[in-house]
Amino acid sequence: MSQALSTTVVIANAASLSAAGSGKLNKIKAIGIPAAWTAAALTFQVSKDNSTFMNLYDAAGEVSIASAAVVASGVVGLSDNLQAILGEWPYFKIRSGTAGTPVAQGADRTLTVYLG
Repeated sequence: MSQALSTTVVIANAASLSAAGSGKLNKIKAIGIPAAWTAAALTFQVSKDNSTFMNLYDAAGEVSIASAAVVASGVVGLSDNLQAILGEWPYFKIRSGTAGTPVAQGADRTLTVYLG
C-alpha cells in the first residue's frame, strides 16, 4: 500500500486564515482536522504566485465545506468539483469560517492536507 502524500498548514492562535500551502502538481483530496478545533466551515484562498491570494468562488458563490462536515479529529474528503477547482491553483490558504464571517481559532491549529 502506498503512503498518502500530505503537507500541513497552520492557522495561528486567534487567526482564521492558514499560512500558505502548496499543492503543486497534485490535487487536494482531503483535509485532516486536528483534535482541538473551534467549530467552523472551511473556505479557501488561492494564488498562482504565492504572493497575491484571492478568495475562491464558483458560480454558486464562495466555495465552502459546511461546518457540520468539519469534525475535530476527522478527515474531510473534497468533492470532485472542489478538487478540480483547487487543482488549478498551485498555492492555497485555508480559512476557518467564511470571508464575511471568519472564525478565529482558540490556539494554533495544524491541518493535514492530503494530496493525490
